[in-house]
Amino acid sequence: MFEDSMLESAGKIRTRKGSTVLVSAIVHVLLITVLILVPLMVTERIEGATLTSFLLVPLPPPALDPPRPLANNAPKPVATTPPPIDAAALIEPISIPKYIAVIVDPPPEVASGNGPGVSGGRPVDSPETTRRTILVPLSRFDAGPPQPPPPPPPTRHLEPIRISGPIQAGSLLSHRNPEYPKMAQITRTEGTVILSATIGEDGSIRELKVVSSTSPLLMPGLIDTVRTWKYKPTLLNGEPVEVLTTITVNFSLSGK
Repeated sequence: MFEDSMLESAGKIRTRKGSTVLVSAIVHVLLITVLILVPLMVTERIEGATLTSFLLVPLPPPALDPPRPLANNAPKPVATTPPPIDAAALIEPISIPKYIAVIVDPPPEVASGNGPGVSGGRPVDSPETTRRTILVPLSRFDAGPPQPPPPPPPTRHLEPIRISGPIQAGSLLSHRNPEYPKMAQITRTEGTVILSATIGEDGSIRELKVVSSTSPLLMPGLIDTVRTWKYKPTLLNGEPVEVLTTITVNFSLSGK
């Protein structure tokens, strides 16, 4: 090979390059042919590997076995019929029942297993620890028609009602005329005294004040006499109320 690379020996030594290439080509063709034919010839599935090739034709699914006829001694399916419907249960009752069945559950602490019915206070199968059905009279559920709410209490009038003196004088039941004071008689004093009075719910005078007076000589004994007067109770919406009014007392020597 070293000799072929030199210029002096070019073309003098004959090599075997043509035969080597031909043999190599034939070997490669054989290997490729074997690699293609082996997957086509081996169709069994290799465990643990998946063989995929676009040249493989998928196999048709296996044919299903025809249904086998039942043997003579084989049990035949039994047709089940629904239970009959109780016609009486769908009929409206003629009379109203006197008792109603009510299901009573055990207390929550007993049902959860933390109550005395489980730990030793009561037997486990006692009525207080198990669900049971009791009959309750219908009268306990029949509350009757709803009753109307009671009427609200009447609102009381806190402040006294103001009524004029002449109108309130018509409700006077009993009164005693005040005496003419001696000094007013000696001095020939006449006049008028106006009083402001608060009449209670029972018709008696509770408060009495002097509004105006012609002369102080007319005042002795007047307040004590007017306090004994009695009036008819004044009603408002059927309830007695206080009244604020004026009382006028005239003193005249001619009428004495």
